[in-house]
Amino acid sequence: MRKVNTQGFTLVEMLVTVGVFAIVSVVTSSIFINVNNLQQQTGNLQRLQNEGRYLLEKIAKEIRGRELDYGSVGFPNGGLTDRLDFKVDELGDSMSIKFDNQNERILISINGVEEPLNSDQVEIKDLKFKVSPSNDPFSQIATSSEAMQPRVTIYMKLSNKDVPERYLKNLELQTTISSKIYK
Repeated sequence: MRKVNTQGFTLVEMLVTVGVFAIVSVVTSSIFINVNNLQQQTGNLQRLQNEGRYLLEKIAKEIRGRELDYGSVGFPNGGLTDRLDFKVDELGDSMSIKFDNQNERILISINGVEEPLNSDQVEIKDLKFKVSPSNDPFSQIATSSEAMQPRVTIYMKLSNKDVPERYLKNLELQTTISSKIYK
């Protein structure tokens, strides 16, 4: 009588096990890769939103607390410009905010010293200010019974910098700020 070895696995059992393990590995790997890609895209968008929020708040703070200098820039084209100049404040500081299209950044100038406002991780594709009214409303007080409070609408387009194309995000922001300078 012949003894049958019942210990171990047959070749068919091993092939089925390896096949199932391979399928599970492929599915798990694809899920991991998709989650990683989604995390990268979400992180890039979040950084872009945080930077945009910071820039809008910084610019809005200056618009609210300072008086626009209508005389230095003038606002042709219906008040549309890429630069805001402010009158000298009570501390004797002069300030301007402008868009450097060539280097894709926002520059803030305090007493003639320019510094970039945005980080190196974000490039500014476009920045426009729409000033309304386009003429100084406080110069018309003597001729008009009602002066319109200056408002500035900010249009900004941001993009991630130095990221792979598949993770590249663009963001367009717009807000309107009213100056709190009263005469």
